[in-house]
Amino acid sequence: MLPLYTLKTLERHGFAKDLIDIFVIQDEYETYKQHLELNPYYKNLIIGVPGLSAQRQFIKDYYPVNQHILFLDDDLNVFKLLPYQLGLPQIVSYMFLLMEAEGIHLGGFYPTNSLLFMNDRIIKGSVYIVGAAYLQINTKETDTTEDEKEDVQRSCYWIKKDGAVLRCESVGISTKYLKNYGGLQLTRTHQSIREAAERVYQMYPDLLHAPAEKKKGKPDSYWDCRFLKAPKIVLSLPTFHQELTNLEHPDSPYQG
Repeated sequence: MLPLYTLKTLERHGFAKDLIDIFVIQDEYETYKQHLELNPYYKNLIIGVPGLSAQRQFIKDYYPVNQHILFLDDDLNVFKLLPYQLGLPQIVSYMFLLMEAEGIHLGGFYPTNSLLFMNDRIIKGSVYIVGAAYLQINTKETDTTEDEKEDVQRSCYWIKKDGAVLRCESVGISTKYLKNYGGLQLTRTHQSIREAAERVYQMYPDLLHAPAEKKKGKPDSYWDCRFLKAPKIVLSLPTFHQELTNLEHPDSPYQG
């Protein structure tokens, strides 16, 4: 799925191939190597550790402090951008510049790709940053201990730490949430999701509603942790029609 989805998506949006590092576990290294052998620029396979939260921490420890990291799952099949926006690499670069300017270490995108809900704006506040695709300025801090609801825990950690996170709502993502074989799908249960949701809620009851079951009684039911409503600040997002010189940054690898 990696070459069919995430790698093809990154290539379609114009990201430089030599920026891409792929973190795998030892048991899957040969499988990934075999499936990526026809993609010579995508062979930078790095053996990490099992477990979602542990692997995220391994990745942060792998890179230096203050490194700009774009974390992506391996099954992203769509980044949907509102019309007349910058290209995705330029949006990522702009987001990192805003994060630096605002003293914020976590940023992300709208968690679905529905144009009905996406907006031409960047939100600063107490909002959910989905774990399938997010931006982080590296501190090497341990911001997640859960494998389930790890993105909710991470969002809350950085809201507490920095006072807010940034979410670009003009970019939506699509992935096969909770449907693909492998990873957490091998150990995830309805009960494990509920228990993790309750633990994260107990950590941050001032940021979250109590966990609630969605689609109750159906095979695809799940436990959700929604964020409490809180004041938000709207930041602007440049368009193609504006000068792009204000996006330039000598240390940014995301220049288009």
